[in-house]
Amino acid sequence: MFSSEKKYYRVKERLLDIPRDYHQYGYETEIDFSDALYRLHGKWKGQTGEQVSTRNGFRRLRFTGVYGDSSSAWIPDFMLERVPSYIDDNEEADSMEELLDKAFGFDWWIDE
Repeated sequence: MFSSEKKYYRVKERLLDIPRDYHQYGYETEIDFSDALYRLHGKWKGQTGEQVSTRNGFRRLRFTGVYGDSSSAWIPDFMLERVPSYIDDNEEADSMEELLDKAFGFDWWIDE
């Protein structure tokens, strides 16, 4: 059965449990692999994104910025932690913006 539930993941603040088999990820040297990981992690650490697709141990996440900018990136599973969506399936959202605010925890300023 197809699940319409949106999934959100946060890029971990610290890199732990890095795989040792850098050849599996297409790198010839461990130094190149480490360099690529730290650049990717440095750009996205602490950010939460909506899962768009998955492939071979990677998840494509869509990150939405404060000013409406969005971009996406393929992030390996070992860098991610699942975040609850905070969205009740039975709840009717007034707008997409409100829905995203709830998902990313920015609803503290909304008057209820």
